[in-house]
Amino acid sequence: MNRTPRKTRIFKQLLLFVLPLVILGIAVTSSVLMWTNSRYFQKTIDQDYRNIIRASASEIGLFMDNAAADMESLAWILRSVRFSDWRAEMVLSAFQYSKTKFDRVLLIFADGRRLPDSEAVPLANQASAAGVIKKAFSGQSAISAVDVGEDNLPQVHMAVPVQRMGRIEAVLYGRLNMKHVWDVLEDIRIGDTGQVFIIDPSGRYLAHREIDRVVRGIPPYGPDRLQFVKNSPFPVKWIEQSNGKRYFCLGSHLPGQDWVIVLRQAMPEIYAYLHANLVWAVTIIVFACCVAVLLGWIQVKKLTRPIETMHRQVRRIGEGDLNHQIHVTATNEIGDLGHAFNAMTASLKATINREIQTASALAHARNLAVLGISASKVTHEVGNLLNNVGMSANTLKGETLSPRAEQALARMETEAARIKTFLQDFLKFAKPPEIHPAPVALDLVIREVLAMHEPAIRQRDMVVALTWSPEVPVVQADARLAYQVFDNLIKNSLDAIDDHGRVRVSGRIDGGSLEISVADNGCGIAAEHRERIFEPFFTTKGKAGNGLGMAIVQSIVTAHRGSMTCQSETGQGTTMVIRLPLT
Repeated sequence: MNRTPRKTRIFKQLLLFVLPLVILGIAVTSSVLMWTNSRYFQKTIDQDYRNIIRASASEIGLFMDNAAADMESLAWILRSVRFSDWRAEMVLSAFQYSKTKFDRVLLIFADGRRLPDSEAVPLANQASAAGVIKKAFSGQSAISAVDVGEDNLPQVHMAVPVQRMGRIEAVLYGRLNMKHVWDVLEDIRIGDTGQVFIIDPSGRYLAHREIDRVVRGIPPYGPDRLQFVKNSPFPVKWIEQSNGKRYFCLGSHLPGQDWVIVLRQAMPEIYAYLHANLVWAVTIIVFACCVAVLLGWIQVKKLTRPIETMHRQVRRIGEGDLNHQIHVTATNEIGDLGHAFNAMTASLKATINREIQTASALAHARNLAVLGISASKVTHEVGNLLNNVGMSANTLKGETLSPRAEQALARMETEAARIKTFLQDFLKFAKPPEIHPAPVALDLVIREVLAMHEPAIRQRDMVVALTWSPEVPVVQADARLAYQVFDNLIKNSLDAIDDHGRVRVSGRIDGGSLEISVADNGCGIAAEHRERIFEPFFTTKGKAGNGLGMAIVQSIVTAHRGSMTCQSETGQGTTMVIRLPLT
């Protein structure tokens, strides 16, 4: 009687939990994608239009530069031929025929004569033409600003001096027809409403696809807008309203001609593609949400069917039957959950068995601790015995003994000292080192150790070098224990080398650690021994060592949160490397 309401509640809860998350995820993801697409589209449009402006400006600038270069080339041709009228007229006619961008080309002499002389319009009445001609007679090539000709169309005047034998004999004058600039702009197509046009500093149209705008000469923009565009090092963007439509405008300054080039296109045409994509995106999002709701409904129904069965079996396990296994036929997450419960039950059983074993191991560890305390007491008692043996030996030294008794006494003193040293090292190893860290300059500690070994080094004629990086700072360490570490390492290196051998101690910064190495060129360590040098009671020195030195050194380095490695080859020497953290 209670199963159906429980299953219904679970079904509704899952449905109310899953579907909003699915729909919200789709909506958020889609919104982010649409926003990202819109941003990317806007950046692409801006970049494309900037490229169009730059390309248009480059083409116009190239057109003007080519016109000036053509005039200079013609002047060079005229310089290289003699000034006979018919030759000059032939050169000018050929030039004007091939360069249709110039609607008028003249050769003007200093006495006022000009070729061809059929031109009846006096140039002196045109201020711009007269200005460039005058400047050319002074020895400089000149290009005028744009002015208006007889047909109310813009034009540009150019003049180039023609020199012979170091003096100016004539001036080459050309009038550039701006219609060819219109042809350049006519080739630039930007959709149906987009266009590129040129404005002079006064605001007058110089080139436009609609020629009546050029003829009427009505300024489209005020001087403030043009001045702002001229002062900006980058293309300037603005939005304008005209005839009920909004237009995107991008303007840039042409410094070579002091013109302003403007790109203009209707906003609806620019964003038509983006708006169409947004409509499709919203349609797809709505459809995806509907499909998600349907699929969520089906999946939640499938999900709730095995829950009741699993719930009943879990309760049985909760009552203490750890041997019971959950059997769920579902292959989805509920089936995985059933397998996870089975794994959890097995893990719980293993944990219980492990706890039992841990308790046994703990009891064994306690027994070892008691044994360690007993060993310490035994060590203490043996130490007292050795002290008594030492005092007795000192007493016997004052007596008259036979040579054999003196040998036995010396051997007893030697063995007692060796056992006492072993007990001291054993206690150091058995008890973890207590460190008292303080700021320490380890190079000074190493120099102190080397100074202590200086007599032996000199006697055996060995070379010991210390290389310490000046970047190494002081570190937090126990100076007493650090002295013990380096004393042991340097002593081992000195024992490993023959007379005239070398030992090198170095310190440097490696990342966030201090790396200290003690290297010698001694006999090295065999591969089978290299893995055991840090084991207690292992030694390669025979009776001369007790096998605790390196174990104690490693325990001190570990207590300082450091690490220690050995690099060695037989016959090639040994390098012991210690790494300590700087902080």
